[in-house]
Order: sequence, then structure tokens, then C-alpha cells
Amino acid sequence: MKKLLLLFCLLPIILFSQKKQKEKLTVDFATGVYSNIKKWKENGLTAGVEVTFNDKYLIYSTNFFVGFGISKNINNKDGYFQAFLESDILIGKEFDLSKSISIQPEIGIGYLHLTNHFQEDKKHLISLPLQMKILFFNYNDIAVGLIPKVNINNTQNNYYLFFTINYKS
Repeated sequence: MKKLLLLFCLLPIILFSQKKQKEKLTVDFATGVYSNIKKWKENGLTAGVEVTFNDKYLIYSTNFFVGFGISKNINNKDGYFQAFLESDILIGKEFDLSKSISIQPEIGIGYLHLTNHFQEDKKHLISLPLQMKILFFNYNDIAVGLIPKVNINNTQNNYYLFFTINYKS
């Protein structure tokens, strides 16, 4: 865990010190909300980081998110805390709609670790993440945006809405 924490602390320093080049490496610092949109609701907050490499034709991303929330048992109406860890590898394409707006639809494969899921044992799942990154005010090095996302798996589908700050190195 200490090595992972050290990596996340050093990653922005490494990325900010890179020379500008034709291919761009970007980092998104995202935070948002998630839900499973079922009658046995699981809602919460999530945050994480995404690193994207833009080449001439495609974009390649990897991300890591952590979420905490409250679940409600529909049988006895009890609430309980639950958490998840998610890591994805994505591929997509960037489209510039104007000078200040771009979109990036992405699809990939992911790993999802759920804890205290319906008060059961921990779950380790392979998932299909789909997301659309919408970036506004696309200045030289910084953009802000929204990321609607869905994570499809065989236990529960999660729906996310992130606010992101995107830094281009």
C-alpha cells in the first residue's frame, strides 16, 4: 500500500516535468457521485485519477478510483456502509467540437473490488466500463469537464458522474 501511495504522489511530479511533444500525456483528477439506480439503492462519493496518452489517432487511458457510500437493505430498511476500488484500461477517440469543447468516448476492460456488498463477502469482478469525457474551456494546459460513466458487470451496474480537472503535459 505504501508503494501505491508513493506512486500516486510521484506521478504528478513526473508528468509535470515531461517535455512537451506531439503526443500528449494528460492527467485527470476526478471526483463525483455514483449509484446503481435500483430500488435497493447504493449511493456514494468517488474520487480518483486517470492518465491518458493521446497519439495521432486514438487515446489510451488507465484509471484508479475509490468510492464510499451507503446501501439500503430493502427487506429490513437497514443502511450500511460499503466501498469499492476500481481500475480500468480504456481506448477511445478524441473529437473537437469547437475550440473550447472536446469529447472523448472510451470503452475498455476493468477490475472492480466491492466490499460489504449487500452485507456479503467481498467481490472481485471483471467489468466493461463505458465513459464519455466532455472537456470545456480547453486552454493550453488545463481543461475542466464532466465524465458520465457506466460500469457493467455481473453483480451490479454502477453509474457515475465525475467532475474533472484535466492537465496536459
